[in-house]
Amino acid sequence: MRYTIPFENVALGASGTYKTLANVISDDTAGHRFKLIRLAVGPSNATPPDLDGNFQVKRIPNTTGGTTGTAGTSISAANIPKKDTQSIDALFSAGTGYSAEPTAYETNPIHQFGVNAHGAYIKDWEADGEDPPKFHQNQSCGLLGTSRGAAFNVSGELEVELF
Repeated sequence: MRYTIPFENVALGASGTYKTLANVISDDTAGHRFKLIRLAVGPSNATPPDLDGNFQVKRIPNTTGGTTGTAGTSISAANIPKKDTQSIDALFSAGTGYSAEPTAYETNPIHQFGVNAHGAYIKDWEADGEDPPKFHQNQSCGLLGTSRGAAFNVSGELEVELF
């Protein structure tokens, strides 16, 4: 069962300061786990400025060990968009556009990349023949971004699958 967590028109952090754009949070229930299948991120406006941004996918290994932050938009499990409308509700929640950052991200990113505001980035682990990052019960998967100069807004999505 696959689900998509969209985020729209979210401001990147100021130069060098990462901000959580989207976060998928697995609850503390045995057997609740997911893998990050695909991510996509690009500029929000039709004529973006010529700016660059850096992005990271990071894990919170124990969501009860630190704050999960304050999402600008919280998405309950029942409201996370399903790829197959007949499948069960998600076994996790999500948030986008954080106003207060989670405090317990691991130091090293799982994946990192840079994007110019005139382009977009898509990472599909399965299409690339790679094993997707996995997140277990009571863990979180965050997509963070920072500008490399003046801030700009981005939109995109995280696609996750229960396993």
